[in-house]
Amino acid sequence: MNISLILRSFWLIRSGIYVYIYIATSEPGTWNDKDNLKILVKILLVRGCETLPAILGMSAMFSWIIVKVIIFAHKISAIIYAYFYFPLRFTPLVKLLY
Repeated sequence: MNISLILRSFWLIRSGIYVYIYIATSEPGTWNDKDNLKILVKILLVRGCETLPAILGMSAMFSWIIVKVIIFAHKISAIIYAYFYFPLRFTPLVKLLY
């Protein structure tokens, strides 16, 4: 059983409910304003920390996002390394990424 997947799913469902409540209770067309989106993010971050499973779910979600960013950065650094240090054997971008 993958506990982090369960916690991420719980937090996404919970956040989706809060987004729906915020959009449903606001006036039509005003929720896409920049200031209202900042308020929505603040509400999600505050409401996401109310219980221990919510905190664990939020941390699992943020760590998953950070891992994806790190993997992307490693791929980009491998491309740069291969291009500058092995210019004669530089493989196409598709082969290096996959």
